[in-house]
Amino acid sequence: MKDMVSFIPKFLLTDLAVLFSKFGYNEFAFQNALELLSHDYRYTSIILSKLEKSGYISKRQDPSDGRKRFYKINKINFEDIMKEIGGNRRESK
Repeated sequence: MKDMVSFIPKFLLTDLAVLFSKFGYNEFAFQNALELLSHDYRYTSIILSKLEKSGYISKRQDPSDGRKRFYKINKINFEDIMKEIGGNRRESK
């Protein structure tokens, strides 16, 4: 399914939440993520790569400078996520 995302560990979800709280669904540069997440360059690159491969963010290269990368958090269908992880059950108390 096109809108499906893969499971990611809690530490990646935490970084995704930090990015979302600052940028929402707006585009941001790698440098913005680097400063916001307070990780080193290599670790930030790995985090963004894993989030992209898992379907949580999209990446594009700057057409005038291929070294510059821009990211955007994808709008996620949370119902599909819940089905994927089996969390669509309601617990009764």
